[in-house]
Amino acid sequence: MQESSLAPSLIVAVPQLSDPNFARTVTLVVEASEEGAFGIVINRVSPIKVADICAEQEMTCVRDKFVHIGGPVEQDRAWVLHRGGPRSEHSLEIVTGVWLTATWEALGQLAQSDEQFEVYLGYAGWGPGQLEREVTEGTWLLTEVESGILFDTEGDDMWRKVIYGMGLNPGQIGQGGGGVH
Repeated sequence: MQESSLAPSLIVAVPQLSDPNFARTVTLVVEASEEGAFGIVINRVSPIKVADICAEQEMTCVRDKFVHIGGPVEQDRAWVLHRGGPRSEHSLEIVTGVWLTATWEALGQLAQSDEQFEVYLGYAGWGPGQLEREVTEGTWLLTEVESGILFDTEGDDMWRKVIYGMGLNPGQIGQGGGGVH
């Protein structure tokens, strides 16, 4: 399986993208290959709290933070993006010191710690060649993953911060023409 240069990266929806699942989103592309791509939308905050999920799983939680909507696929599945903290053979290092883990055990440990973490329900998926085509068509802006953005900014503020960090103005971005690399 040949790896793609799209992972890891952040893809940022252009202002014209009207799909309700992805409008004004920042998505962490975790894996990309000739078989397709997998990512987590990182800037959609849900009304659910981590403590609610922990209570459902009968785990203790000392953190009062909101869960994010990671994408439209399998929204009953939780993903934990974290710095430090517990890792298992199921953890994937995204960038140096930042891990993605999909185990309840990791969430239970992080929910009782001082480690930085975010919880996402669901994910985004693309078929073979689909994400590459969308980037080429200019649906997404492509940029590097900076660990600070993953934990320090939320919602629409993250979308604007990433775009301005790329040296762009959202009001002057047009869809199409090959995107920004």
